[in-house]
Amino acid sequence: MDLINRISFADAVRVPINRMMPSYVLNEDGSLFCEMFVANYGDYYRILSEGVEPEKLFALLREEIEKRAPDTFITDETQTQSLIGLDGPYSWELLKEFMGASIIGTRYLEIVSDNQLDGIPFTLYRAGKTGEYGYLLQVDTDHVVGLWQKLLELGQRFDLRPAGYQVLDLCRMENRFANMHHEAGLAKHVLELNTRVMVSRDKEDYIGRAAVEEKLDNGIERRLIGMTLEEGQIDQPSLECGDGVYSDDDKIGEIANLGFSFTLNRWIALAFLDVDYAYAGLDYRLGGQGGDYGAKTVSAPFIFNQSLRIRPQEDSYFTET
Repeated sequence: MDLINRISFADAVRVPINRMMPSYVLNEDGSLFCEMFVANYGDYYRILSEGVEPEKLFALLREEIEKRAPDTFITDETQTQSLIGLDGPYSWELLKEFMGASIIGTRYLEIVSDNQLDGIPFTLYRAGKTGEYGYLLQVDTDHVVGLWQKLLELGQRFDLRPAGYQVLDLCRMENRFANMHHEAGLAKHVLELNTRVMVSRDKEDYIGRAAVEEKLDNGIERRLIGMTLEEGQIDQPSLECGDGVYSDDDKIGEIANLGFSFTLNRWIALAFLDVDYAYAGLDYRLGGQGGDYGAKTVSAPFIFNQSLRIRPQEDSYFTET
């Protein structure tokens, strides 16, 4: 736990056994090194990381062990373990087919070990970034193809379909889960991502703490906020990450992510705005090489997810119209 807390922005002491915690690993200047889930198994922790090559995180862990935790041992499972994501308003009902009704009571960020499907063992994490019911199934890499195929077979009744990273990135953006490959990677400081709620000022020292404390005392200069482009803009706008956001003729920020929301039927964006302008309900302009586009700031998330309407004790995919 000392090692985890040294690299973790959030406080690992708060993670109960058989639960997970979302967090970040910071650089000393307060920017993001990578994103991670910390899973507490009681006598060990597992880190699920994203946004940096595994060998770089492994090197950082080895360095911190040599400095501060010589009795701690780490194992790189990147090549031996695989993850399958299962997301959607009725993903719990598909899992119920072979895990039983107990899946309904599985709480967000809970770990359920010792499961199997047709003899293939897996660990279940209730954790997703699509805004719908989401689960990660961890399985030995030797069996991942078999588990994938069995899920597709069982999921035919539920119209289950494979999805790629572009789909997941769009869902993540609509629901304001930070993306290390876009806005989170572009953040100059972790607090720009509206992460103040994750700060624990009474935990021991961690990488980047001095930079976090400085901004807590003196404030940040910019903050991430969502924006919707004006209605009727169906064609892809001539905009790129880094293009400016303007209030009248004053540049007040820059675009950090951009995508077309099929749910809203309009283009949406994330932008870092000067804090004096980073409020919902304001009209600005997005400027790019090919044009000038009207946009309005909006609160998070962009959409209302289907899972918010679902009651697993009462609803079923097969009774919905």
